[in-house]
Amino acid sequence: MLIDTIRRDMNYVHISVADEVFLMRLFGQSMADVHGLNSQKKWKKIQARISNAIKKAARYNFQSDGFHTTRVRSFLDKMHTACNSKDNTDPEMILSLVGIIFELLGQVPNYSERRVLNRNDDYFLSGLRCLYYSQTHSQKVRTIIEAARYKPYCEYHKSDDLHEVLDCQYRGDVEGFLEWYKKEYPKVYCELF
Repeated sequence: MLIDTIRRDMNYVHISVADEVFLMRLFGQSMADVHGLNSQKKWKKIQARISNAIKKAARYNFQSDGFHTTRVRSFLDKMHTACNSKDNTDPEMILSLVGIIFELLGQVPNYSERRVLNRNDDYFLSGLRCLYYSQTHSQKVRTIIEAARYKPYCEYHKSDDLHEVLDCQYRGDVEGFLEWYKKEYPKVYCELF
């Protein structure tokens, strides 16, 4: 009985409600009701959609030197191939995502000659490049308004109030709104930026 149950479970992938919410954020209402047990076939289709979304997002949002771009694209292609394979290739997809993450952070480390990683410097990956984020004034305003929907920022003000201030008081002037926000909520502004 137990072995039969395990075999049956191996043919399915469990998706939690929280993961379903994340998938809905990525793909919209088409991902409603995917929580619970899903067949491997359905899971492979979800993985392919995730892979395609990541490739498209990288195409439109990622800019770097040629070598870096080539490295990231190689992991994207590996992930895409794994997701579109008929075999169960979850390890390849996961390792491709890990490779992408490390490349985006600076570079994939190569510790193949080391027995142990135990120094903080082992995780310092900026030998070739560093990751920095920058924001325009409009992006900062969108960040403030988006953050106002989540704790702890929602406890400082309501996001509706921020929309009203931006639209009514500043008539969409993002620089004026940012100056007002810095004066009105200096601690929150420093925490956000």
